[in-house]
Amino acid sequence: MAYYVKGDMTDYYKFLYQRYGNIYELYMRNVRQIVLTRTEFIENLMSNSKQSYYVLRVSKTRFKDLGSGIGYGIPIDFVPWAHIVTYEIVFQTMLGFKINKLVEYFNDNIKVSKKKDFRPSPIDKEVAKLYESILKDFSGLTFVLSYPSFIRRTVLKKKNDAMLYSKHRTDELLINIINYRRKEIEETPINEELRHDMLITLIITNTERDYNENHYIANKSSKPLTNDQIRQILLEVVAAGSDTTANFLFCYTLFMSLS
Repeated sequence: MAYYVKGDMTDYYKFLYQRYGNIYELYMRNVRQIVLTRTEFIENLMSNSKQSYYVLRVSKTRFKDLGSGIGYGIPIDFVPWAHIVTYEIVFQTMLGFKINKLVEYFNDNIKVSKKKDFRPSPIDKEVAKLYESILKDFSGLTFVLSYPSFIRRTVLKKKNDAMLYSKHRTDELLINIINYRRKEIEETPINEELRHDMLITLIITNTERDYNENHYIANKSSKPLTNDQIRQILLEVVAAGSDTTANFLFCYTLFMSLS
């Protein structure tokens, strides 16, 4: 049930406690919170006891011995971190490239002596630009759904033009990456195994390099996918893989199987 909050947030939480009890979910805009109002709930959740029915804490001792982690006292905002990890997995599964935003996030939250050394190649820069452009497209989708075309093309023309430019920029970057992969495939000897990512699979479908030779022989009349067809499929993968749980889990499973 939606409530309009006006005044002291403490009073608002008291009201929710009286209405819903000791445990309840709270959505503030698009952020989901689980509110626990009793200290024993926290103690049970953080317990190391093997008899506990709650999620057990993972000991940091071995991670410390291995030198893993970023250290104590460094705040990490889970929401943007999870957002970046999601896109890292989707992009690597889809294109075979990393967007390397996780490295940037790590460097922004780490002492200078522990920063990751990263020198992006030209294609890495193109993929990073694609990531930024796609984020703008997703925000522009809300804009398109919120206003009719007449308002967008007159009153909000500047915003509308910026959104259209971002869309064309995304298409251009995707085509460049597809052409890069096509050239890479052409220069790879026929007896040498190709990478296993979604983009390469789409490019070689219905060609002599198709992973499924029987499918190629049985469907010789079928034509290989064009750049525009591949571009549309990849955009669908990004949208579904980053914004829906089921498709993200598919990308995650595929990513782990190839790692």
